[in-house]
Amino acid sequence: AVGDGGDVIIRAEGDVSLSERALVETLVTESAVGDGGDIIIRSENLELIDAGLFTGSAPEGSTAGDIDIEVSNRIFGSAIELEDEALILSNDPGLAGRPGTLRLSAREIQIENEVAIETVTVDSPEGGDIIIQADSLIVRSAANIITAVHGSGQDGDVRIQVPDIVLDDRNPEISGLFEFPFQRGIATEVAPLSVDGIGGDITIETQNMTLTGAL
Repeated sequence: AVGDGGDVIIRAEGDVSLSERALVETLVTESAVGDGGDIIIRSENLELIDAGLFTGSAPEGSTAGDIDIEVSNRIFGSAIELEDEALILSNDPGLAGRPGTLRLSAREIQIENEVAIETVTVDSPEGGDIIIQADSLIVRSAANIITAVHGSGQDGDVRIQVPDIVLDDRNPEISGLFEFPFQRGIATEVAPLSVDGIGGDITIETQNMTLTGAL
């Protein structure tokens, strides 16, 4: 098949909630030629509990779709809450395409209990970035925000613009979700056994930042 994948667009006047292994996915398979579709969410609040958003692209030279989340509520404020192994991921080590960009925007973003927000680059000259904009960001209990490169290529960057940030990794309950459990907090990574991989940059613009047992 030849052609780009379609987008998944969710627009809700109220809240969006996914749980119990629910998955929203766009994927370009190995036999296809083209780029992946985006996942776009616009709502008042977003909650992922043991659920995920995933974009991927298997063919070499193709690009996975972006994941773009913007929540807003003018009266009560807005929140993105990710809990209990929730996942926002573009690409994985088994796919050869370039990852997309992850963008999260809300008044408050809270991630905890083995949550991952991640892009994975495999042998690509350009990685997928993670961009987070909020008034407050809380990262707790073995959660991570990470870009990783496997093989060769350029890792993506992490850019965070949040006035108040709390990283608290006390008492994590690790159950084996992550291949490398020590990667917690905010990071860019060149994976073990990678050849000529180039790590990405981390840029944090904040007024207050508290780290407690966090990397």
